[in-house]
Amino acid sequence: MSKILVAYFSATGTTADAAKRLADAVKGDLFEIRPAVLYTAADLDWTDKHSRSTLEMKDPASRPEVSSHVDNMDQYDTVFVGFPIWWYVAPTIINTFLDEYDFSGKTVIPFATSGGSGMGKTLEEKSLGCIHKGGHSPINAVYDYAKQVESKQDLVIMDTPGNDPSSVAAMVAGGAQVVVFSSGRGTPTGNPIAPVIKLTGNKLTFAKMEDNIDFDASPLIYGTKTLEELGGDLLHIVVETACGKQTKAESLGFTEMAIARVCNYV
Repeated sequence: MSKILVAYFSATGTTADAAKRLADAVKGDLFEIRPAVLYTAADLDWTDKHSRSTLEMKDPASRPEVSSHVDNMDQYDTVFVGFPIWWYVAPTIINTFLDEYDFSGKTVIPFATSGGSGMGKTLEEKSLGCIHKGGHSPINAVYDYAKQVESKQDLVIMDTPGNDPSSVAAMVAGGAQVVVFSSGRGTPTGNPIAPVIKLTGNKLTFAKMEDNIDFDASPLIYGTKTLEELGGDLLHIVVETACGKQTKAESLGFTEMAIARVCNYV
């Protein structure tokens, strides 16, 4: 059975609370990445160019000393790493933690808390998880927003924004006849041109939004169905939709349309 570690650094207690809730939810061990010298309020003053945290974040080589160590990292298959956002990225003490252990063969999942700033490069690093979700097929082409997609290329990707209607509109403009849209938190989005099949791997989301979401993929997570079985079920829905069966969005009359005009980051 997979063993899980939830490691976290927290300067004010916010990330600690999130980590404790996460550890309870995934039934994992909790580990605090504790600095050898605790941070004071003055240390955390981002308006002070000479504060401890400011100086650390300005130095890419900074590796603040820690006083806590994982006794047996080898026993864990999955490691969650939590931290507050400082200067749009993870605090450098997280690098101290990551440098200390060998994570080869482990699944490392970052999570972050923020008082209001964006995640900067941390978001880019987290988005590497999207690549993992894409499976193991080779990517054969990358298309700009709404560009016509050539046929018979197998897996391709398109540069679209995170906004649901804008993303779907671009894929439809590129030639998609049916859109399969995955969402963890749920979405009612549809499209006036092509049917949008919504799926989620979150069983709570499906339970709350069953009238909006077409396919529940959570049985894979809970081991009640295999990837092959669910893949066959989803393909069946796609074929039925292509033959005229209405999606949940169509039956509800949801036909949002939005086109990204400035950039793909909003």
